[in-house]
Amino acid sequence: MTSSRPGCLTMVTRGLAGAAAALFVVLLPITLLSRNLALVIFSPPELSRLVSARIVDQGTLRQVILDNLFGAESGVAGIDLEGAAQHLSPAERDVLIDQLLPAAWVEAQVLRVTTDFFAWFDSPATRMQLSVDLEPVRAALRGAAAAGLVEAIVESWPACTLEDVTRMLGLGVVPGQEGFPYCEPPEPLRGLLVGALTGGMRLLAEGLPAEAFVVDQDFSATEDLMLVKEQVRLVRFVSRWGILASFSLLGLIMALAVRSWRDLARWWGVPLLLGGLLSFVPVLLGGRLLRLMLARFAAGGGAIPALGNLGEALGSAIREAVLGPQAVQAVLIAGAGGVLLVAGFIQRKRPPAASKRAEASPAPPKLVPPADQDEPQVDGKRPSGMFG
Repeated sequence: MTSSRPGCLTMVTRGLAGAAAALFVVLLPITLLSRNLALVIFSPPELSRLVSARIVDQGTLRQVILDNLFGAESGVAGIDLEGAAQHLSPAERDVLIDQLLPAAWVEAQVLRVTTDFFAWFDSPATRMQLSVDLEPVRAALRGAAAAGLVEAIVESWPACTLEDVTRMLGLGVVPGQEGFPYCEPPEPLRGLLVGALTGGMRLLAEGLPAEAFVVDQDFSATEDLMLVKEQVRLVRFVSRWGILASFSLLGLIMALAVRSWRDLARWWGVPLLLGGLLSFVPVLLGGRLLRLMLARFAAGGGAIPALGNLGEALGSAIREAVLGPQAVQAVLIAGAGGVLLVAGFIQRKRPPAASKRAEASPAPPKLVPPADQDEPQVDGKRPSGMFG
């Protein structure tokens, strides 16, 4: 009599398959989120797109330009631009900044900076030099953009009174001097004023360098700089390709426990469903887990200020770019697991193919000798005994 219980080898393989399934459920959300994060923060084109959109659309770049160009410490050939631009509305300032720094130039410079940054990170160099190309800005300040800026500034001023004109003439029509009235004078005084401001813009353009360094620092004195570089490169590699380790567990499960389509539905369906649901948890939590990962990344690169500030400055933009694909992928994985479970349930409800064939085929005829056939006889008598 044979036992229907599985043997020791079968129990061991099923136990290993169960452990692999549990490990898959735990690792999938982590590796999936890590890969989506790596595809953003370790990709110069994608990162530059996010940075450009962030600093242009939300006004970060405009605020920096306004603080430097129209701030209290700014001045162009002795001209006080803060006082000159005090009557411009925020919308008018934004239009002028867009003329001086178009969005295409901003995106190109951000791509340049991020590409140079990752190239430095992958090299043994200790000096980091990140710069932007100012030649288009110089050309704009020497051309029509500067003239448009001056015209917009002067047109925003209120009309001058006779006293204002007298004081302006006494100061020599040189904006920036103490007591200069920022008002729009009549011609020909207005033409002289516009010419003075336009000439100041051209002087500013000539004084600008061909490129401006965002970062120019030697980190040779930084302790364990190369170790930090190696650690971040390792994190980048694991984040990009760790997802393959998760899905390779499905192959291990198949080798250990899958022997039929019903087994495939059970042993793959449950891990995929649970793993997909857990992968949706970071989306539901509003990016808390992602913030922890970014904080960990920034702490690991604390020896390099530019690296540490990267995650903090772009946290919200990166969350939007990472959690969107994470949600789609989690739904697809959980859906695939659900489909497998439903297919396995349907397969279990169907009768086996052997039973179908047995019901469909007629029973074979029994071998019974014909009734009218005479039985063999020996000497007229029916055989008996062992030969009967």
